[in-house]
Amino acid sequence: MKENGQRGIHGSILVMCMLVAVWAVSVGCMSNFESASADVSPKGWEAPAEMVYTNRDTLSKRMASLFLRHDSKMSSGRYAVEFRAPSGKIASRDTVWVEIPQRHSFSIPPSMSISVSANWRLSYFGRIGLAEEGDYLVTITPLQITAGVWSVGIVLNKSE
Repeated sequence: MKENGQRGIHGSILVMCMLVAVWAVSVGCMSNFESASADVSPKGWEAPAEMVYTNRDTLSKRMASLFLRHDSKMSSGRYAVEFRAPSGKIASRDTVWVEIPQRHSFSIPPSMSISVSANWRLSYFGRIGLAEEGDYLVTITPLQITAGVWSVGIVLNKSE
């Protein structure tokens, strides 16, 4: 019986070490990213959220992702994302599906208690090029009323 408890503790420690390693690698790789975000109503987000992204690089392609900061009331959903160029032309339009997986819990010994938060999601939706320099209006619209979302935004990583 004691042996199984020991495995559980060691398994939890291993999981935490892997999470820390993934975080450290991702922080090192995020030097070429930019973002824009807006707050929305956690009681029931239904209106488009607008934000401005200032583009200075008209040559690079970017990996685009949608992110949501949410609480436990949020469920999976679909969102329309649109980039409108300074000239008013639509530069990119896409629909993004955000899946909220079931929450997993694992035990951590009290002496090693670490606050792990799963209150945000990042969903990749495409590779885009922004041909005009200046301020792009980014609009994110839920395709159904969504409760539990506090803020929403986009992350753009320069791709090679």
